[in-house]
Amino acid sequence: MRTGPLSGHIFVHELLQGHEARAYENLRMTPRLFLKLRDVLINKGLMKDTTNLTCTEQLAIFLHALGHGVSNRVLSERFHHSGETISRHFNAVLKAVVSLKREYINLPQNDVQVHPHVRHNKIFYPYFKVSSYNKI
Repeated sequence: MRTGPLSGHIFVHELLQGHEARAYENLRMTPRLFLKLRDVLINKGLMKDTTNLTCTEQLAIFLHALGHGVSNRVLSERFHHSGETISRHFNAVLKAVVSLKREYINLPQNDVQVHPHVRHNKIFYPYFKVSSYNKI
């Protein structure tokens, strides 16, 4: 069904080897940062190549989906893989990225000062409230 000349692997290769702005538009990060993130995920044993997809393509699918809010069907068409393959690898990369949270995300301490505009504005309340439930 997906027999176009630009497969997902070739598309990702062109993004990473081509103009930096094009990679940024599609992946929402520079090629250098993309490759560093991929290497961190591989070196920690959180991602590995499979028969159908390299780690590079798996991460590109994940970032393209997040950066553009596109559906599984659109990703299937763009990267030339079945919806099941896209879904399985998207979820695997999501799990891998989430597992990095302790190393890369610092939760606020109790003594952190919150700007009064945020603290007293009900629009921000559900997003910036720090409670014991939010602590890990």
